[in-house]
Amino acid sequence: MRGTVSRMQMCVRRLSRAFTCPPATLGSAILGTVYLSFMFSAMAGPFLPHYFGEKLSMVGSSSFYGFFALANLIVAYNPTHVALQWWLMIASAAFLGVSASFLWISQASYLTQLSVLYSKFLDIPKVSSVGFFNGLFYSIFKFSGITGNLISSIVLGYFTWSTTTLFAFYSLLSFSGTALLCFVPTLPPAPLDDDDDDVTEATRLLHPATPLSTLRSLVTLAIDPRMLVLAPTMILNGIQQAFLSGEFTSNFIRESLGSASIGYVFVLVGLVSVTSSFVFGKLADRFGPLCGQLVCFSVLLAAYLLCYVAHVTKCDGHWSLVLVVAVLLSMGDCSSSTLVNVVLGQEFPSDTVNAFSVFRVYHAGGTSFSFFYFPSLSFHGRLVLLGVWIVLSVASYMVYYTRFRRVQ
Repeated sequence: MRGTVSRMQMCVRRLSRAFTCPPATLGSAILGTVYLSFMFSAMAGPFLPHYFGEKLSMVGSSSFYGFFALANLIVAYNPTHVALQWWLMIASAAFLGVSASFLWISQASYLTQLSVLYSKFLDIPKVSSVGFFNGLFYSIFKFSGITGNLISSIVLGYFTWSTTTLFAFYSLLSFSGTALLCFVPTLPPAPLDDDDDDVTEATRLLHPATPLSTLRSLVTLAIDPRMLVLAPTMILNGIQQAFLSGEFTSNFIRESLGSASIGYVFVLVGLVSVTSSFVFGKLADRFGPLCGQLVCFSVLLAAYLLCYVAHVTKCDGHWSLVLVVAVLLSMGDCSSSTLVNVVLGQEFPSDTVNAFSVFRVYHAGGTSFSFFYFPSLSFHGRLVLLGVWIVLSVASYMVYYTRFRRVQ
């Protein structure tokens, strides 16, 4: 599984340099469209994995990342064709969002089922390895932030090749990843465990027979009290991801260090993310996710406070400030992504597809909200909103952990 989302955002940043229309406008529209279509299609997320299985769903949906890279390549060949830039990129972004929802839901379900099989093989409690598997996956996924920036730096900087060469390479890389997914083993259907508190007679009847029953089972899980109290944390995950790739990049990195330094900062972000994802995943298996999630909330709040009180001016070269904030944001972002997946895998091991579908609806909704609504706020207004949402997330997460958590 490769870092497709970060590579997609990198494509948008690289491509925007070639646009003759305002890059911020089209770039925000592309990312907003991706996550908006992601959110709505995630509501139908269980259909593909239920009827085609996780493996075929991952193979089919991942191929659209290659087509998105090809769309970037076509636009790069036509840098002055403004109409082509808009209709091709917005259309491909919509298809990418739909495919991404199925890919991420299938991936999370597949990974959880794999961790359960691994635990049964070792004769340990079935959710004892969810943190390890998610931490390992997100470490590899976050490593793409390093490799992607290195590839672009080598192609554009060292060899001074054109952006068309870069997008051709991304297309080849994306289709190669899809080909490798064909060799992923097919897992047996997840059995319904009689000892699982979440398995009721209604769950058995709705597992899954018709599109209507699939939708009903999704709605039933969405209104589960555990899902409702975890909703602010899942939305925060999406808002934070948008802030890191959007506001922090434009208002801090580009403003203080210049555009040429964005890649170097995100290499550091990738290194911190790789390490933190694995560490937080392992710690969640051993001590539970509470401590790690509280650390996540704390470092994110510290990063937002630093961004609020710090003052950067054009090309002032505040490397230490930018790097400290980048480390805090990357640690909070990766730990939040890893631990939310761990919690859902532990709480709903027999209903993974529906659980991760609900998560992706909240996540993508928060991200698309950020890309469409944040531009109407001042930078400090966005930080205040993020700080308030952190407080709400802490309160709701503590309610979940003290009143609704079923995993010991």
